Parts: sequence; C-alpha cells; structure tokens
Amino acid sequence: SAVSTQRGGELGDPIARVVGDAGCTVPDAWTWQWALVEEAAPSLVRAFLTTEKFGSADATETADSDNFEITLSTSDFRGSRMTPGTAYYYALFMMTSQEGMNQLEELEPLTVDSMVAAGAAVARSVPFVADGPPTNGLLSSDPVTGEAVTTKFSISTSGWIDEDEQDLLYSFFRFPLDPSITLSTDGSGRLVADPSFTMPHIEWYDRASPDYWMKQRGTSLKIFSRSKLLEDVTMAAGSYYLVVR
Repeated sequence: SAVSTQRGGELGDPIARVVGDAGCTVPDAWTWQWALVEEAAPSLVRAFLTTEKFGSADATETADSDNFEITLSTSDFRGSRMTPGTAYYYALFMMTSQEGMNQLEELEPLTVDSMVAAGAAVARSVPFVADGPPTNGLLSSDPVTGEAVTTKFSISTSGWIDEDEQDLLYSFFRFPLDPSITLSTDGSGRLVADPSFTMPHIEWYDRASPDYWMKQRGTSLKIFSRSKLLEDVTMAAGSYYLVVR
C-alpha cells in the first residue's frame, strides 16, 4: 500500500501489544524503540521514533493477576525522512536495558541486521510505499481570454509525475486576480501580467488560516475526479488565475 509523505500521519499510529502471564513476565527494565526502516537491503534505519509505553509488564500490578498487557505505540510520523517511491516498514526493537538501546543507536552502519547482531530483538510491520505529492503538472485554458458569461473555456491539466499516476484525482479552482495586475497578450497570444504574477500560498485544510482557499475567494469549478479536462466553463467579468490539485 502507499502512504502519503505529507498526510500519512493521519492514518493512525503503529501499535504493538505484548501479552503475557504470571509465569512469563517481561521485566520493566526492558526497553522498546520504534524505528522507520527502509525495506530494501541493507535495511537502513532512517529514524528512531518517539515511543510511548502503556500498561505494566508486572502481572502483580494488573487487575487480573494471571495476565498482563503492555501497549507500545508512536505518533511520530517522519514523512520528511521518506523518499517517494521507496518502500519502508516500522520496526519495534527491544533491548534488556536502556544502556543497551543507547549503544544500538550509535552503530555504524545503522541497519536492522547490525542491531540484531548487537543483541536486539525486532518485530516488523507490513511494508508500505512512500507516496509523495504529484509533481510537474501543467494547467492550460483554451481560449485564454473571452467574453464574460458567453465564452466557453476548456481547462485541462497534464504532465503529472507520481508513483500511481493512473489513480490521481483532479479538482479545478478559480481565484480572482489582484486588481493591481494588468493582463495583456503578446504576439503569440500568451497572457502577460504587469507586474509579474506570483502564485500566493493557498491553505486547503485549515479553515482558521488567513490563507484558506475560501478566504481568498476561491471557487470550486469541479470536485475531485479522474478527468483531466473541464469543458464549457463560463466566467463572470474579471481576471482570474486557475488552480488544479
């Protein structure tokens, strides 16, 4: 499966549970550490992750004196440490002491094999592929100028690069251009902005942000779909810039 390097942390935290009983306890001194690991050999450890432990390994401290359970999780998502298109997995390492875990983190090279050779036990998650945001997309309008309400514009997008380009969905938006910017056409019919136009930052998720797309008077022209083409679009009087995401 693919996990977004930008929003993958919203999918939920990796969780491991250790269950035992009075005859098979786990000493509280044992130390646990989640890590992000690159799947391909030599399985480099790309990041150690903040690890949270809940429960007690001492059966005498639980409500059920015959059983115990500890839960180990991490909400430390490191999309910035992932390379789009590369496969990773989460690994949970265990050492019998914090000192031993500290020594593991200083190993060179830092790989799963080197940590196991130094005495660590390890459990692995199902691998996943890091899916970065699509890149290199282009957006065009035909024609680039027209009459308010009557001219029908065709808006299209192309050139996107992504690990799963065939599964991409596209949504089109229109934003009013700053009235201080004047548009004209050059000899080839291309629009020229004076002064030059710089794309402003657009916040798509945080409604409280001053850059939220609706606060910038954005208008949705088409919700997400697989179609790269939007036809027969009419516009009110004014100058606009178009956005696809």
